[in-house]
Order: sequence, then structure tokens, then C-alpha cells
Amino acid sequence: MFAEDSFERNIRNVDVRIKPDLTGYGMMSFDAVAIDTMLNRGYKAAEEMKEELDAVRRWVGTDTLRLAGPKAIDIDRTPVLIDSIEILGVSGKEADYLRAKLKVHAGDRVSRSDVENALNTIFGKGSYEYVSYDMLGREEPFHLRINCKRGPKHLLGVGFRLDTEELVSLLLNVGLNTTAMRGSSLDMTARIGANPYLDVHYAYETPRWPTFNIRADFRWTDHNNFLMGENRFNVAYLSTTQEVYASNMEWSNFDVKGGLQNTYFNIAHLLASDVIGDYDRSLWKMDYPGVFIDGTAYTLDDGYFPRQGFSAHLRYDLVSRVFDGPGYPGFFGIVSGSGQMPVPIGRRFTLSMLGGFRFIFGDDIPIPFANVLGGEMFGRYVDHQLPFIGINNAAFRRNNLVVLRSDLRYEIYRNNYITAAFNYSRDFYSFRQFETGENLYGFGLGYAYDTIVGPLKALVHWSSMTRKVGAYLSLGFDF
Repeated sequence: MFAEDSFERNIRNVDVRIKPDLTGYGMMSFDAVAIDTMLNRGYKAAEEMKEELDAVRRWVGTDTLRLAGPKAIDIDRTPVLIDSIEILGVSGKEADYLRAKLKVHAGDRVSRSDVENALNTIFGKGSYEYVSYDMLGREEPFHLRINCKRGPKHLLGVGFRLDTEELVSLLLNVGLNTTAMRGSSLDMTARIGANPYLDVHYAYETPRWPTFNIRADFRWTDHNNFLMGENRFNVAYLSTTQEVYASNMEWSNFDVKGGLQNTYFNIAHLLASDVIGDYDRSLWKMDYPGVFIDGTAYTLDDGYFPRQGFSAHLRYDLVSRVFDGPGYPGFFGIVSGSGQMPVPIGRRFTLSMLGGFRFIFGDDIPIPFANVLGGEMFGRYVDHQLPFIGINNAAFRRNNLVVLRSDLRYEIYRNNYITAAFNYSRDFYSFRQFETGENLYGFGLGYAYDTIVGPLKALVHWSSMTRKVGAYLSLGFDF
């Protein structure tokens, strides 16, 4: 995010630039022959610049190095006073808007983490290719200058994933005016595969007020490998959700959105001999209007292999049963959340702690809202699915579900990782019956290689539900 601007600026300011011929080698050239060749070419390129280097040595002299100005301040250790904040690469109104969103202001003492959090706030708007900063001045107070490079106004994206569950899935995304911070934008995402969906999102953004959003998605789920207890079952259904909500409402470190929603389910077929949890299988076609509020905080430095930062997600849904008929309760509520925090251990080890929960408050819950557990990613087959190492596909659980997980990851060498994972879950009918709940354990050992088209993963696992060794292979991004 910051490197490109610094690199270009440094090139303009050098006295001697040594540029060896590295044709045929790139950032992934780590074998012994490649390293030896690049070092030799670098040495040869330096020898060819001998006269220029000698001129620099004569100019610098042989005396002991003397500082030409005050010693630099390490803002990692010593916060510094800033008297102003300038934002370049944006219009005057956009600069005022961004400045109001920052948690640092003129007159504050700031550390490096404070400044980088401010940059992440701007970069997180999705409007810029990269964001960098300069701290100008020879002594306090300093002038903070933030440099922004505008990204493309419209976006077109393609992603894919190959795995042992759905074979091939393709993701297509078209965004119109999606990087603008004012006015209308339209974002459309489609997945083509065994369980396709279409998501259409319109937003209208103003500098001072929350963003107004209209969103609708359409999903077809057809799967014959879900689990209910020890029984496999087949389910196929169409679902669509419509939402009208406000977003870009900040609370603490959370980006909050909330509004109205309606979810419609049309269950084509459901074959199962047993259902775990207080779920109702009698309602096959129904609308469920309601309200929701959702908060997300995200500071992870990498989406797949993070070493710093954290993520947290909290959500509350109040769902109406107005269309279910007189024999059903009027409402039921859902409280859910998830989080992740990696802790670096030395240069190569990272301990990542993850967790999630989903509590459903009510009786005879419609089965499309049931808790679902399994797989490596959130929301694999249904939006509220919680991942669990050791269970491929998915398993339905009781009305209250808690999942805890820890991953110990080791970077063998750049972009190559080995991970040992352990997770635990407990599900129960109600908090008064917590002691009668069921515990599940799962273990996994995996290898991953971070490629430009998404991670390549191979995982061997076991769980106390399946009581057998399983495997999962995938290549591509999570979606």
C-alpha cells in the first residue's frame, strides 16, 4: 500500500542508480542457482558504475559521518506532535470528508500505529490504489501529509476456485462508479457453479450522511451431503433476500450498518430421517421480513495469512413470522458474531485464534435459519455457516452454537505455509440446558501456497463427528 510511492520518489532522488539485468528472474526466484546468479549480476552492475561510485566517495569524504540535521525520531517509540494534516490526490471536499473520518487531528501526538490506522481508514474506502504519508519538518510540531492515488472508477473482476467439494466455481463482478465517495454506484456479483447466486447492490453516498443502500441476492442451494446428527440428507431450495439499509455509520472501531430486510425461501425438497435442534420442517415457501444491525471491524494485514491486526463481526436479526399463520410466535431473534486475532511468534510462526457464535431465540425455527457448521470458510453454503476443521460440506446443529479454533502456522519460506489446526464446538437447545449440549472436536494438518490466483491448499483432518480421516483440496479465492 505504501511501497510504490516511496520507490518512485527514491528513484528520482538518488545520486547513483545501479540496475542489474534480472531478465528471467522475479520475486519468486528463491532457489540457490537463481540467488547466486542475481548476486553476481548485481556485483557486475556495480562494477560498471565504478566511476560514479568513486565520485560519490570523494564527495562524501573519509571523515566520520556527521549528521546534517537533527537526529530522526523513531515514532514507533516516541509519539510526535502534528500541527496540520494535508491530504493530496483528492478534491478539496473529499479531503475535508476524509479528514473528518480520521481518528488523528491537528494538535495530537501520534505514533506510527496511529498514522497507519489513519491510512487504513482511507484505503478501506476502496477508492484508492494506494495511500502513503510523509512527516514533514525538522522539529515538532510536524506536518502530516497523506498521499492518495485514485483507483479506477469502474471495476471488472473475475475469480475462480477449484476444490474437492464443488469442483469448479467462477465469480464475476462488475462495479459501476464503485470507487467514488459521492453519488450513486452499482455493484453486481455472480457465482457460476454447483450452487450459483446473483448479488445486486445499489448505493448512494454523500459526504456528511450515512450511505443509503438497496441490495438483493438470489441463491440456489442444492446439496446431498449435509449432515443432521449422524444422518446425511438432501436439500434443495431457492432463497432471495432484499435489504434497504444505511451504512458507513461508525461506532468505536466498528463500521455499522442497519435497516430492513426480507428473506424468501422456496424449499424444493428436503429428505432427512431426523432433524437436530428445535426446527420446523413444515413451512416450505414463506417470506420472513425483519430488521437487522451489523457491525464489522477489520485491521488484518492479510486476508488469508495474517500476522497482525484483528477482525470482529457482530450482528442482530429480528425476524417476523407474520406470514407463518396464527399458531406461530410473532418473532424470533438471532445474535451472531465472529472474530480473529493472529499473534506472531518470532519471524516464522503465527498463532491465530478464531471463534464464532450464533444464538437463535425462539421456538419452531424455520429450517433455513438453522445453525450450520463445517468447511474452511464462513458462509460456504449458507450465509451464516460457521467453519469447522474436520467436517467437509456442512452439518446442521442445535439452536445455540459456539465455535473456538486455534491455528499454529509456520512459514517454511516465502508464501509456503504449514498449519496445525484445532477447533472445538458446543451446541445446545437453550442456555438453561447448556450442560446437556454436545461437544465436537476437530483437528487438521495442512499445507498452503499463496499464489497470484488465490491460495493452493491441501488439508488432512479428523473430527469426533465423522470419526474418520478426511481430506480437502482447493485452489483459488474464498467465495
